[in-house]
Amino acid sequence: MAATRLIVLIAAILLVGTAGPALADRPSVGSNTNNFVAHGSTSAQGGGAQQGPSRGASPTTAIHTTSYSPCTVSICANVNCPPGSHPLLATNSTRGVAVVTGGIVCSATSGGITNTMVTRAFRQVGVPTPSLHIQPVHHTTLVNLKTDFYATGTKAFTKTVTLLGHHVTLRIHTDHFTFTFGDGHTLTTTEPGSPYPRLTDTHTYLRKGRVRVHLATTWAATYRIDRGTWHTVAGTITTTTPDQRLRITTATPVLTNPGNGNG
Repeated sequence: MAATRLIVLIAAILLVGTAGPALADRPSVGSNTNNFVAHGSTSAQGGGAQQGPSRGASPTTAIHTTSYSPCTVSICANVNCPPGSHPLLATNSTRGVAVVTGGIVCSATSGGITNTMVTRAFRQVGVPTPSLHIQPVHHTTLVNLKTDFYATGTKAFTKTVTLLGHHVTLRIHTDHFTFTFGDGHTLTTTEPGSPYPRLTDTHTYLRKGRVRVHLATTWAATYRIDRGTWHTVAGTITTTTPDQRLRITTATPVLTNPGNGNG
């Protein structure tokens, strides 16, 4: 009977050892420090027989632990981790019953918060879609005229979220803008443009017709955990405005007399 219980216990331990968070989301810590511990009761009494904890007592003995240690060059030579992190070798152990290599993970930023968690938070916070403006107004412009395009609603902003009990501050800002002019041409720039007379993002149409134009804005962010140093968030978010119709026409020059007609 005791042998049967021991086999069941070993099977349970091995099941715990194979479970755990996905590699991408495992919080990483310093060398040889446990970061995932499943607790159980394994107190030994009288001749080494195992008994369960007394009723109402809280488990105190770690059955399964995962430790991380610096990766050697020969093992992690081809591992590419995000900026600010480095590869670690994960090892799972179950109190001497089994030792299983858990694979290679990238170090977390701080407090068990991974780069994946921060990127997910950035996407969940969301960003606005700037408005696209065109001059001349009334959705009509002329052939061979510099048509002005600019965006509003592009100011940087700050959001704070809570991850694993830590305050994570996100500074969100525009990275670049892509204007699509509808005639096969685009303009990608870091400038949102501006209204007349300061023309920075313009396009000249060479033939009359009708086109659809839109603006894609790409947002990026930096972050810090609590009062730590600032890091770049992995990934960007792009928003796109609805299409606007624009009519390109020609104009016939007409001579006029600016005086009173008597000169």
